Amino acid sequence: MSHKQQNLGRVLVRRARPEDLRYIMPIERASFATPWSEESMRSELSHQDGAVYYVVESDGSVEGYVGAWMYSGEAHILTIAIAPARRGQGLGELLMLTILGHAYKAGCDSAVLEYRVSNKIAEALYLKLGFRPVAVRPGYYTDNNEDAVCALMDDLEDRE
Repeated sequence: MSHKQQNLGRVLVRRARPEDLRYIMPIERASFATPWSEESMRSELSHQDGAVYYVVESDGSVEGYVGAWMYSGEAHILTIAIAPARRGQGLGELLMLTILGHAYKAGCDSAVLEYRVSNKIAEALYLKLGFRPVAVRPGYYTDNNEDAVCALMDDLEDRE
């Protein structure tokens, strides 16, 4: 990964809306071997109880999203994806910081997520942010039976 500074243009992070689905679904399909269905994502974006989603826009174009469920003092980060052409520019970290900040303000004191054991880019970001691996979920991913690392951040109050 390059450490050179990039011009991200005008960047805005905001709560996702159902009308963002037309931008989110192409990113979803480009990012995951088993993407969520449009119907599932539409349900998530309707702000059902506990579901929180953000998008990041750059120069007016949605370039990525993050989603979590917040229940019983815990944020479960469900998904995060950045458009392929915009990866490696800090947008994923910005989205993670946003959702973790939201979780803290919503009264969550911990956050949990899963990622593929082979996803070293995600792993580096999560470790940088303070997540620590706590378990392996064997065969978690149905497309290739890959294991997932379950990572926990149990001190959100220290990160605000």
